[in-house]
Amino acid sequence: MQKIILKDITGKEKKIYLDKEHNLYIEKNKSEKEIVFKNCSREFDAVINEIGKIHIALQDIFGNLFYLLYSEDKWINFSLLKSKSGKCNFSSIKIFDIGGNINIFYTLNYSERTLLIHHKIDLANEKKPNVLDYVYNGKYNVFPDNKGNIYILYQNEFKKLFCRIYNEYNGSYTPKMINIDIEPENFCGTCGLDSNPYITYVAREKSHYSVVFFNVKDNYKKTIGFGTDSMVMPFMYNIDNHIHIAWKERYNCYKCFTKDFGNSFSKTAFLGKNALNTISKNCTTSFEYI
Repeated sequence: MQKIILKDITGKEKKIYLDKEHNLYIEKNKSEKEIVFKNCSREFDAVINEIGKIHIALQDIFGNLFYLLYSEDKWINFSLLKSKSGKCNFSSIKIFDIGGNINIFYTLNYSERTLLIHHKIDLANEKKPNVLDYVYNGKYNVFPDNKGNIYILYQNEFKKLFCRIYNEYNGSYTPKMINIDIEPENFCGTCGLDSNPYITYVAREKSHYSVVFFNVKDNYKKTIGFGTDSMVMPFMYNIDNHIHIAWKERYNCYKCFTKDFGNSFSKTAFLGKNALNTISKNCTTSFEYI
């Protein structure tokens, strides 16, 4: 992700982005911007909470993992993990603020395998990261509900889709059955306002792909898009009580939405060729791709 827009409780925006010299910037407006981290790699994520604190997880170009906190008008930098090789082995970094608790997820390439890791941040007591599983090709997705749970959706080394639910209040991981019997090419998920999980995945046939919406609770599937492109990436997010599903081909982007948790969908809209490159997040864990 190259650009993130953070919206505070008043709706004011702050842009976080990386320049060509590996400087990570935060921009409040066109005339007010600052470098918050130098030598940053393309792997970073950020979130803002309701009291204006900004949390950033990133990997520098030397392969080290950092956590940055903006609080009381100043930035604090914490080193989480140091690379022994000097190479960038962390990928797909994601950060969440769940009730003031910071959770970071990422994958780590290790001995020609890929580990999925959950790293809780506790500034008072150092905590070791939890290795959750080996994942196929680094593919995973993480999304919270409104009850303190985080859904961790991933493809294991046998290419099967698996899910664990982490509860922020008791620290437990609970397995969740996902009744999808194919090996999806790509996938993502979200929780609706009903706190139930929903998944979108890409199924590949010989001559075409299908974008499939899956209601986990009701075990209900519906194909909402298809095409012939060789590369497709799906996205899901919630806006105005609607679940939005978008997908990006190599050169084209599309979107539709459902008001009733997948029983019916809007007409598919063409977004253009350069959409879905920026993520906009507000202070209530809601976000959208633009």
